[in-house]
Amino acid sequence: MRKDPFNGRQAMHKGVDFAGKEGTAVIATGAGIVTWSGVRSGYGNLVEIDHGNGLRTRYGPNASLNVQVGDV
Repeated sequence: MRKDPFNGRQAMHKGVDFAGKEGTAVIATGAGIVTWSGVRSGYGNLVEIDHGNGLRTRYGPNASLNVQVGDV
């Protein structure tokens, strides 16, 4: 449980957040197919990768986007 950054109430957060320094390249945690590359509310510039078996990772906010949906 944690404080939801959007509404301030307690909510389950099943993800793991990693922080990085501004300007650092983002590298995917594993192989997959890009299912989202664009602006998404709450994330800014977001990349989402489908790794198969129900596992997806999200990377955001990003200063720029260098991949397109369908990229491997």
